[in-house]
Amino acid sequence: MIEKITFKKDYRCFKKDEEIEFNSKLNIFVGDQGSGKSTLLALLCSFLDKSIPKYWATHIQDFSDIATIKVSDKKEIVYINPEYDCSKSKGYFDDYNFQMSTLWSSHGQSVIAKLSQLSKMTDSIIFVDEPETGLSIKNQILLRELFYKLALVGNQLFVATHCFPIINGPIKLFDMDSRKLVKSSDYLENVASSL
Repeated sequence: MIEKITFKKDYRCFKKDEEIEFNSKLNIFVGDQGSGKSTLLALLCSFLDKSIPKYWATHIQDFSDIATIKVSDKKEIVYINPEYDCSKSKGYFDDYNFQMSTLWSSHGQSVIAKLSQLSKMTDSIIFVDEPETGLSIKNQILLRELFYKLALVGNQLFVATHCFPIINGPIKLFDMDSRKLVKSSDYLENVASSL
């Protein structure tokens, strides 16, 4: 499990000595474009798995100069980034028919298919960056339910999203703009009042 990240120096939108603690189950990051959601996921992935595709983390040269991460136990790592189709997991996505079916799907449908393949996985760390692309409201709700199910069986999830159905619920979100953990209802109320 990843417990926290501490920045050693200013990096993009993160400040030196900034510390972010993580939930052992579901971590949902929300915020405006450029607030650091995808950068945070890429940093965490690149620390845990040096083979992360460079097109997802081209801005990361040497992670050890940027931050330290406290990890209590290292689990299997899965990352799904629909924008670049750089899903990686040992064997879960190797089936040719599965790969062909996701090839012709929208990014979001591909994420749902990949998460469904992981439904029996436990004790893993799963990263998903903006999974809602091209999904109907019904499928965005299905996606949220998949996240809940994966978290309930012992996986730790890190999700960067802008998706209302995913963030609307009895959960806490990490607001990247304020750098605080907030109730979903408070975050949505704050967004509505700022319009």
